[in-house]
Amino acid sequence: AWDMYADFGRRFAAMDGADDAAAKAAAIRADAAAKKDLAAGDDVAKARRLLAAGKTRPAQLILRRVVKQAKRTVHAERAQALLDGM
Repeated sequence: AWDMYADFGRRFAAMDGADDAAAKAAAIRADAAAKKDLAAGDDVAKARRLLAAGKTRPAQLILRRVVKQAKRTVHAERAQALLDGM
């Protein structure tokens, strides 16, 4: 998610509203709560990659941590769904 935000300005510089969107992305990056939420999403994505590679134990550990730390978020729900499907 951070890489996409960092690349946003270059990719969409000529489009209408790009400056407003870049300013909004910068505000999101500055918000500590958003940073924590994006990190939880990145952890779920990492766990999915580990599961695809057959590394179930490391994926379980990551998913359990997300469920515990990011309670009542979409990332915790996704992590729990992956755990239930294992």
